[in-house]
Amino acid sequence: MMNNFKLWLSKVNQTLFNLFLPITKVGVFFQQNIHRNIVIKPLLSYERIQSSRFPNNITSLVILLCSMLSSFYLKAQNAPLGCDKYYMIVSELPNATQGSRSEIYPFGGTGAGPVGCSISGGGEGIVVDPTKNVAYIATCCFRSEILVYDLAKGAYLAPIPVPGQDLLDVVLSTDRKFLYVTSYQGVSKVSTTTNTVVGIYSTNRLTNKDVGLWGVAVNPANGRVFVATNYFSGGGLSTIESVDSSYAGPSSLFTTAPSGYNYRGLNFGADGTLWAVASGTTGPDKLFHYNGTTGALIASFDFITPSITGTVGDVEAYDLAFGPDGNLYITTFYGDCVSKFNVTTNTFTTEIAYQPGEQGKSIAFVCGNLKCAGCDAPTVLASDISFTLGTCTGFVPNNNGTATISNLVYNASKVIEASIKEGETFGTSPIFGAGANQTLSVGQTSFTFTGLKPGTKYTVRIWSGSDACYNDVTFKTLDFSSKVTTSSGSVLCNPGIGTLNATCPVGLIPQWYNSATSTTVLGTGNTFIFNATSTISFFVGCKANDNHCGVATANRTQLTISVSSTPAAPLPATVAGGLICGAGSLDLKATCAPSYTPIWYDSQSSVVILGGGSPFTVPVTASKTYFVACKDLVSGCESPAGSRTPVVATFSPIPDPVISTSTSPVCAGTNVILSVTPATSTYVWTGPNGFTSSIQSPQLNNVQVSQGGIYSVEVSNGLCSNTTMINLVVFDRALGITATSTNSTCDQDLVKNDGTIKLAGFSANLRYDISAGATYTGGKLYATSTAIPTDGVLRSDVPNPTTVVQQYTVRVFNANDCFSDHTVTIQKVTCDCGVARCIPYTISKTKTAVKKDLIRTVD
Repeated sequence: MMNNFKLWLSKVNQTLFNLFLPITKVGVFFQQNIHRNIVIKPLLSYERIQSSRFPNNITSLVILLCSMLSSFYLKAQNAPLGCDKYYMIVSELPNATQGSRSEIYPFGGTGAGPVGCSISGGGEGIVVDPTKNVAYIATCCFRSEILVYDLAKGAYLAPIPVPGQDLLDVVLSTDRKFLYVTSYQGVSKVSTTTNTVVGIYSTNRLTNKDVGLWGVAVNPANGRVFVATNYFSGGGLSTIESVDSSYAGPSSLFTTAPSGYNYRGLNFGADGTLWAVASGTTGPDKLFHYNGTTGALIASFDFITPSITGTVGDVEAYDLAFGPDGNLYITTFYGDCVSKFNVTTNTFTTEIAYQPGEQGKSIAFVCGNLKCAGCDAPTVLASDISFTLGTCTGFVPNNNGTATISNLVYNASKVIEASIKEGETFGTSPIFGAGANQTLSVGQTSFTFTGLKPGTKYTVRIWSGSDACYNDVTFKTLDFSSKVTTSSGSVLCNPGIGTLNATCPVGLIPQWYNSATSTTVLGTGNTFIFNATSTISFFVGCKANDNHCGVATANRTQLTISVSSTPAAPLPATVAGGLICGAGSLDLKATCAPSYTPIWYDSQSSVVILGGGSPFTVPVTASKTYFVACKDLVSGCESPAGSRTPVVATFSPIPDPVISTSTSPVCAGTNVILSVTPATSTYVWTGPNGFTSSIQSPQLNNVQVSQGGIYSVEVSNGLCSNTTMINLVVFDRALGITATSTNSTCDQDLVKNDGTIKLAGFSANLRYDISAGATYTGGKLYATSTAIPTDGVLRSDVPNPTTVVQQYTVRVFNANDCFSDHTVTIQKVTCDCGVARCIPYTISKTKTAVKKDLIRTVD
């Protein structure tokens, strides 16, 4: 009857999930997050369903059935081997109103009770990373994050977001660099280095497309990720498939569940075989054992009948993990809280018995210490710890010191215990409840630990109510002697009084010896004075005032009074300054006796060191004298002030010569003056054709083309010199040209004013201009003058002079505006008819002459 009802209920469950999953995105699980505390409504028991009044509408039916479904199960984590203490984290669902909790059980005995506190919060799956000492907890109901719980601190760290995913089970890769977490969408791959999703293998890539992925495991032999599909009881096909850890390629079908069975939790054993639990509707729930490579079934085992249902094997197993003893520990829904399966005898026994009202459990193992969230164990401050030193015999301590932790508060509901271990960490034992632990009683406010060694680190663990609620405090006991905290030696540049200094921690005083092993105390106190004639060492350490032990050899510090000699300053012959022309830097040099170093100052008495070594580079903008001493860098002894050797850095401005001269270019025949500034300097001129001069402004008379070129002058102020130059360009004039003229001619007694001026011997592209007079008075240049006609005739209309002669000057230009002047003379011409002569002639009358009135007729 019950099995038939379970089969019907499972089918309805799966039908409703298939119906509403695309709409609600499986957000129907009743899980809430209040300060990261995971609370989930448990699946109703068969008895509860029988006693429930079924709703009359489909909406109420859906709500009821969804409330009956639970997806809160922690992923099992195999226990690491070699630990001296283990815990089991068992996630429990007390009832429909109280939500979930994860109880902490000490591992090691049937019926062992919880430690009295829980990890606040739960999730779909949990896996423990023993190297980081954290638990990764997957969350359901589209919280879309993996919680990270610090097992040592008892607190949550920043969660890992897995956007858009309703998370289920979770497992670590073999190298612990990745998490694989199942959801209704697929298997997400999460980097534990960057805490980000780096890939997802979607469900539509799997062979079995039915929703409801649950268990996930990693094959330690090859790293492939195994996943159980369709975990809903009695609902359709359920498979175990594997995918490559890189998510490349299709999935491989590992095995298919027998009809009526649905896989849930998966786990690989150390031998590489795969174990899986499955819920059955046609028979008892089973534990399957498979060959991890081939998928061949090795064996299957029926669960024992739980007391809650009385039906054979109806335990609703979900999660499984290998304990440190190599056996499997399995959480069940209706059976034991935790069942143990002995893999040698193949038998089931009760590890933690069923507790009424507890439903739905998951499991994970923790190696070593674990702290519950909200742990209220006392916190010890440094000010809460006091010490006594104990005694010693000679230099040997008796190891009878004490440490007292005060300001503790008795708690009637939680036992406060404490234990002490030598070292900087407490480790994992003893545990809470050990017989040697001290227990805080009514009215007691402190713990005192005796028989402690001096100068030794100890760690005290104080528990509050359970082994999973504690705080550790580490301290160092007082020592009979210790090293000084600060110290300084003394350097004398000549024999004399030397002072050594040392300080100790509070409560201790310096004690002085003449060797590392001497038992003779030379003095006590922070200073030790000695008149030294040569270098000598002493030893100092710290000791307590209330004991007679000396300072141990290992705690003595050697301090030295060093007696040296005063170095002499460098000899004047061994230093070198220099001249710098214009602003810049200059290297000053000095040589000291061997093993001494030059030290530079800006005066004989200055205490400010400008620099050390040779050369010493200084900026120079004006002449300045520096002073150098010699110093022993080891002892610090140095040439005394007043004996330092002067070194001069001389500054001189650089002359800035500027040449001003006649216009360049110039024409041949010009007189050129080369003039340079500044004055009151010395000058060295050089130029073409061996030209030299030492005056400020040399003159070149009647300069010719051959004298053109670079003229340079070096100008010196006696210390620094500078050179400038000018390029003198000399253009030739128009040469080889002759100018001629002719006077005006006569027509009987008339002057025709046809005098001429003509050029010969000219070349192309020359131009001219004419002005009256013996010199050129015109103002034209080549560009504004007139081109010479090809026949050379410049004028043929020169008027007859009114004076005896008239001179004209012809200026001929070349393209460089260099010219030559040519003067011609026009003489005055007088015209007349000459000697009178009678010449007979005949006048003939013609009609034309009469008509033109040239001949008149007289009647």
